[in-house]
Amino acid sequence: MRPGHRVGLALPLIGLTALTFGLSLVGAVGVWRDYTNGERAITAFLCLMTGLGLGLSVSIAVDRRIVEVPWLRIGAIGALLLVSCGVAVVRRNLIVDGL
Repeated sequence: MRPGHRVGLALPLIGLTALTFGLSLVGAVGVWRDYTNGERAITAFLCLMTGLGLGLSVSIAVDRRIVEVPWLRIGAIGALLLVSCGVAVVRRNLIVDGL
């Protein structure tokens, strides 16, 4: 796979995962003081998952050994995004219910 194709494939993924990572990080920093320890742990886990997705997205653009479309990495990015959405819902319910 040519470098242009790798970068073209990775740019939308990098944009999406950078957006989710940035927003989760800004949200964590913004209200960290108000969170309980459980909410802080969930928030840190959310930042970790979105950061892993960003790292996988960047690895698609950087890895020169890729010869065909990296479906496994793309699937892992999608799975991490879906799981992070679920974790965000759990965190929101935890905050709203006040547990």
